[in-house]
Amino acid sequence: MSKLRVKCSCGEVTNTQPGGICPKCKKPLEIPGDAVIRLYRMGSPLGIAGGFGIYLNGEPMGHIGNKETVMLPVKYGTYTLH
Repeated sequence: MSKLRVKCSCGEVTNTQPGGICPKCKKPLEIPGDAVIRLYRMGSPLGIAGGFGIYLNGEPMGHIGNKETVMLPVKYGTYTLH
């Protein structure tokens, strides 16, 4: 299942839905609404794989595990994904 992952103003990265609250500072999460970057990581043919860190414009956005889909909401523009 896809996860909508956002970074709160306090720096906490969390999976959420519209209307979500930050688990760290308890503030409502702001979700940018123009576009979504969707990442899917295929499973390893050997069945063994570790997670990868996700960085968007140098900012950490959590990690993506084996056979996982993550959606990063963003404003329209150009981004560096690492």
